Amino acid sequence: MYHVYDYTQQFLKKQISRKGWKDSDRGTGFLFGSDTAEKFLKHHDFDMICRAHQVIDKGYEFPFYPTSQLVTIFSAPNYENCHNNGAILMVDQELKCSFTIFEPEN
Repeated sequence: MYHVYDYTQQFLKKQISRKGWKDSDRGTGFLFGSDTAEKFLKHHDFDMICRAHQVIDKGYEFPFYPTSQLVTIFSAPNYENCHNNGAILMVDQELKCSFTIFEPEN
């Protein structure tokens, strides 16, 4: 089963207040704050960063909510029996974003 959501129907998440760069807790990458994302976007004249391959319960999230400068997308529903949704980001010709949500099968 799947649903299409307009990206303005954001899931309410608390805003992440992390600043700058930091090693990830697992030691496999880096964490960054909204200030770092904003600096990257301005430097490259981008509007949004889309990242993937991180399990997200709802299928997608805006970790720096209420801004939409960064979106995390995870496309595999029920990954490793986590009962998470999967999502696909679609961008139309006017650069309007929407998501198709895939719910886990029962």
